[in-house]
Amino acid sequence: MENKKEFSNDWCFSGEIVRVAPFKDENRKDFYGSVVLRGQSKNELLFYSNICELTIFMRKKEWDYFNKVKKCYDNAEICGHFEQTATKTNPVKLVADLILN
Repeated sequence: MENKKEFSNDWCFSGEIVRVAPFKDENRKDFYGSVVLRGQSKNELLFYSNICELTIFMRKKEWDYFNKVKKCYDNAEICGHFEQTATKTNPVKLVADLILN
């Protein structure tokens, strides 16, 4: 059992800010907007050569902070966690917890 690997639903991703999309319903209680980042995925040993785009959902606190600082950057590094819902569209969401830059 010494080689037991810990699994987590935490993630971190950095890349170019491709799209910032506020959600239209301002009375939402869950997510206030989404951000699409384009970058390369990596593991502990190497970068993968394929470019990928991730849509990241943000709650009010993270959305407000991101909109305050996004004008300063073309790139961003965001950390968060996965959430799964019982809906047909977008059943797994990447939810932002921390915006590093």
